[in-house]
Amino acid sequence: MARRHVHGLVVRSTPHHEGVCHRRSRWLLGAEQHDLTLLPEVLQANLQHHRIVRRGAHPFTELAFIDARDCLTRWFTGEQSGEPLRQRWNRRLEVLGEDPFGDPHRPSEPRIEVATYPEVIVLTGLFTFPPPARPPQLPAGAARRFGVAQTQLGPGLVRKLPPSLRILEQGVSPP
Repeated sequence: MARRHVHGLVVRSTPHHEGVCHRRSRWLLGAEQHDLTLLPEVLQANLQHHRIVRRGAHPFTELAFIDARDCLTRWFTGEQSGEPLRQRWNRRLEVLGEDPFGDPHRPSEPRIEVATYPEVIVLTGLFTFPPPARPPQLPAGAARRFGVAQTQLGPGLVRKLPPSLRILEQGVSPP
């Protein structure tokens, strides 16, 4: 916007899969633009996110993304995650550096979103499978795709079907 000589307030609406600038390796969602050069897994996850959206096999891709993000955010903040995932997320938060305006003991929601993004995309991919192709055991499928044992996931990852899956199971057409 500065290049176009716009220096006032700019409201930006970004689709859920357009949160990363691959040219400059920057996270674009939230107030901070985080450098992702040391977080290649986030860049790879965004490419996978684009593939999920392009696949178009699921009319509720955005809802599935929101459900996955909310599920993992609750999981992160609820201290219910297993040790391997907690270590990954903490490493990513360390790479992001200290939040100069945030609580040093509790990361902000946008930082949690960056830290959990690769796992969010794994769940989004699982949630967008059509019912016949979706793995019958979501926690087992998620554990396999996360690269951890199901026992290492911790309790409560997917206790019940998220709203996007319930809508799809009922055969409701998208809004």
